[in-house]
Amino acid sequence: RLTAFDAVRNVSVPVDIPIRSSVAPLVTARIANDTGQDATDGITSDATISGTVSAPDGSPIAALWAGFGELSIDQFTDVTTRLTDGAFALDATTLEQVFGDSFTDGDYLLKLQAEDVDGNLSKAAEVAFTLDTVAPRILGVVADKIEAPTYVDIVLDTPAADSVILTTNFEIVDDESDESIEIDSVELIDAGILRVN
Repeated sequence: RLTAFDAVRNVSVPVDIPIRSSVAPLVTARIANDTGQDATDGITSDATISGTVSAPDGSPIAALWAGFGELSIDQFTDVTTRLTDGAFALDATTLEQVFGDSFTDGDYLLKLQAEDVDGNLSKAAEVAFTLDTVAPRILGVVADKIEAPTYVDIVLDTPAADSVILTTNFEIVDDESDESIEIDSVELIDAGILRVN
């Protein structure tokens, strides 16, 4: 509230002046479920992005937008309805609406930007991820010997990604006893051939 005085102390009528913040909101975002070899490789079979929007000065958030690739913010899609109490989750359906088409496996770059009630825009938060939803198909299996083999070579229909080369991604079961056989290691022999030891 602003009040003015003249030289003889005549007082003006008080005027309320709204104070606008100049502090931009902050957006953080990440893959909700990184299903790759580790939790930070950006590979996922679940195209869900989660994150938060906050205002350091406490200003209410007015809008949240999302867009893929090199689109400018005026081409982004409004996803404000997905924001609840400062948190959001954008599932595959929402992201496909933002993308403008159905997802196929591949690399994507999602950008998110927020605006507060004072018109301050956040910096764009970026989430790069690789969508991989198709499981490899086994074309053939070759063992080094028929009885008690020391290794088994598995031929896949596609080149094996690094995320596949984990002992936890395979299970070998004895046909007669129906018991699992312990796997010591998995190594890449060729682009589409894995050796399970």
